[in-house]
Amino acid sequence: MIIRIKVKTNAKESKVVEKEGEYTVYVKAVPQKGEANREAEKVLEEFFGKEARIIKGHKSRNKIVKVGEEV
Repeated sequence: MIIRIKVKTNAKESKVVEKEGEYTVYVKAVPQKGEANREAEKVLEEFFGKEARIIKGHKSRNKIVKVGEEV
């Protein structure tokens, strides 16, 4: 499954919010040295119960993520 997400950094808690088929991922990490991306992948894995990898948008707030299906 391929999904589009928007990442919000420096949040009070790490979570995923789904609204009308769009996902917003809140992470505590700061956007330095890929820390926020790694935390976003971890939070998505917990939310979906499957492996998640960012495939596009590593330096953007808007990202494309592959979830499950032999990531």
